[in-house]
Amino acid sequence: MNLKVGDIVFIKPKGFISTLIAKLTKSEYSHVAIIYSTNNPPSILDATWEGTKIRPLSYYDDRGYDIYRLKEELNNFDEFLIRNWILNNIDVKYDYIQLVSFLNRIIFHVNKIFNNPDKFVCSEMVDRLYKHLGIDLVPQYKDGNVTPEDLKNSPLLIKI
Repeated sequence: MNLKVGDIVFIKPKGFISTLIAKLTKSEYSHVAIIYSTNNPPSILDATWEGTKIRPLSYYDDRGYDIYRLKEELNNFDEFLIRNWILNNIDVKYDYIQLVSFLNRIIFHVNKIFNNPDKFVCSEMVDRLYKHLGIDLVPQYKDGNVTPEDLKNSPLLIKI
């Protein structure tokens, strides 16, 4: 597979919590990450319970994943900005409160946002990265209050 910096990795559920996330969001995916390096082995920026970190893409081989990419090709400067943003956002804490926003939106249809701007959930991390480039993947949702399914449904992305 021909990976590119900035590709979005949509990861399939494995285990109770990730399966619950996928079911609640009506998605085949429960998690997303961003391709940081295409070297061998490829690496990703991943928002984990312990915070954001760079790890090998192979970490998710047992779960399965799909890769999505912007329809419009990124240029070298965009790739530089992505790598720089990633390096500046390592060790960002996980935003557990953001999960309350998802539950409100999904279960109660209340779009009240509980969001700490200094923390991330996985899909918020991807949303913020692309907003940093001036690309709003899901303009109908503000402040990173997006799920992996919301990102997958962006008309700006294609599955590769």
